[in-house]
Amino acid sequence: MFRQARSFATTASYLYKNGLTTSPSNVTDIAPFVVNSAFSIELYLKTLAQGHGKTLKGHELLKLYDALPGAALVAIHAEIPACAANRRLNEAPDLRRYVHDLNDTFVEWRYSYEKERTKAVHIEPTIFVMECLNNACKPLLEVA
Repeated sequence: MFRQARSFATTASYLYKNGLTTSPSNVTDIAPFVVNSAFSIELYLKTLAQGHGKTLKGHELLKLYDALPGAALVAIHAEIPACAANRRLNEAPDLRRYVHDLNDTFVEWRYSYEKERTKAVHIEPTIFVMECLNNACKPLLEVA
């Protein structure tokens, strides 16, 4: 599951670096960036839960985050300072709020063509969440 999470995060990173940070930006990369980011976050959360003895199901990121075992939350929060230093968040990092803001983006943005408007997604906090979760998962691989 971790490899899948990382694959979707890597695709999101590629889209960010090669389409969203270029001038002019490739606006067609926005939806795939959001969908890949949100799905990677979902899989990272499920990886962390599984690594701490719990199985989670569903796509709602906040429910997944709130259902994590305490040890998984401790691992995530240990990553916040270093990951925040890598991002331009313009505020004190609030990982749970960022997860809340991304809660249903996987489904919403996957079908954005069916909607008149989608909820805004902020790129820096999204990348911050992916980095924190990725880094929190790494020690689980060393134990396995």
